[in-house]
Amino acid sequence: MIVVLAGPPISGKTTVGSILADRLGVPFVDIDDRVRDRTGLSIPEVFDRMGEESFRRMEAELLRETLLGESAVVGVGGGCLLSPTNLELAADRAVVVTLLADDDVILSRWREGDRPLAASRSDLAELLSRRREHYLSLPNPVLTNGLSPEEVAERIVGVLKGPED
Repeated sequence: MIVVLAGPPISGKTTVGSILADRLGVPFVDIDDRVRDRTGLSIPEVFDRMGEESFRRMEAELLRETLLGESAVVGVGGGCLLSPTNLELAADRAVVVTLLADDDVILSRWREGDRPLAASRSDLAELLSRRREHYLSLPNPVLTNGLSPEEVAERIVGVLKGPED
């Protein structure tokens, strides 16, 4: 089984993904880490030197490679599933789970770092506003407000097991 964790930036995909992968006994694959490994550059450097379009092409290629592989938990960047092709592939090859949190919760987690589309708190707020409907449209939403990463992982395990009869 492949599980794709989607959702906005800073929603906990990497932290929860690592915990979930341990619980499921499968590897955790972070697509941004694979971009860094392939290019030898940080994500902001990829954006600066190669541009967002090149980043998105590489992200799509690495997602496709990962989804054609073995069981894993896969963390995708906040914009990865904006592409209908990526979303369709993920929905066909994996269980997509969407981590959601209120904007104020996500904004409270913001720290300066390697998020080229959310370099400032105001950039992040604008991005969340612009993409809100997209995130809400993704499959299997899990609201993370007030939950520890371990509790979120446990909720996802419940999603994967499906409704109890």
